[in-house]
Amino acid sequence: MSKEFTPVEKEIIRKLDIVNHELKENGVSTDIDSTEVKSQDAALRQYNDKTGQARKLCELTDRYVMVEWLKEYGYVDPISVAIRIWNNPEEFSKLEPEDGALILSKYLFLSGVDLHRFTARPGWPEIKNSTLNWYQKTMPWVVDQGLIHIQDGDSINPRFKYANIPTYAKYHFDDATEELEELSKLGVVGVLIPQPWNIHYKANNQMILTFSKAMEQGIPSLEMSNFDFRKMPKLIQAYFVLSDHILRSKGYCESYNNVIDTAPSVT
Repeated sequence: MSKEFTPVEKEIIRKLDIVNHELKENGVSTDIDSTEVKSQDAALRQYNDKTGQARKLCELTDRYVMVEWLKEYGYVDPISVAIRIWNNPEEFSKLEPEDGALILSKYLFLSGVDLHRFTARPGWPEIKNSTLNWYQKTMPWVVDQGLIHIQDGDSINPRFKYANIPTYAKYHFDDATEELEELSKLGVVGVLIPQPWNIHYKANNQMILTFSKAMEQGIPSLEMSNFDFRKMPKLIQAYFVLSDHILRSKGYCESYNNVIDTAPSVT
């Protein structure tokens, strides 16, 4: 016997249909490294293997701090070494999806929403091939739909993202604060994916959405307490932060005061 949805559940489904219709109409995209894919884990593992150190993820307090580590360790060209570590095509097959990335990707695919992927990685043939192979193995519908966008240049180039994302998407997920700021100037609403290098970032405009309000107050437009929000995988949290923004822009503006934290009390 199939379960009947409650009135509240039906209303949430209706609202998410509104969100997904907006994403279909105006487009949505995501960064790859450290947003949809845990590139930071592979980079840190390679660094530790190369240097014999035991650096931890929490020490990646800046996107370029590894360059300073390599310089202190004695490398003559630490920038080139860091670029090779972060963009090692031999490591890509070993990467894990970010928490919630697989669920969100499949959900949007089944909902008819195209989630485009953009990366500022160098366009080396081996990087393109390893990227496509990883998606073919992990999220084959992404490759089948032609949703991966990789530049042709030989160096890291965020300008590729600035030039192309606005053509495909009004909404974008990313871990790089400076790139979200540039995209916001081009009319793109960005959702910041929390990583050690951006946890203290304060958005300077309303086009960049962070998790902070939902972490404190929940998402009332979807009947979600902060306790429920905190339990969700990272990329699902990002989707709901964006959903709340879209729903509010369309007039669903319930007060945060109406949301009750359902976390069990500790005595």
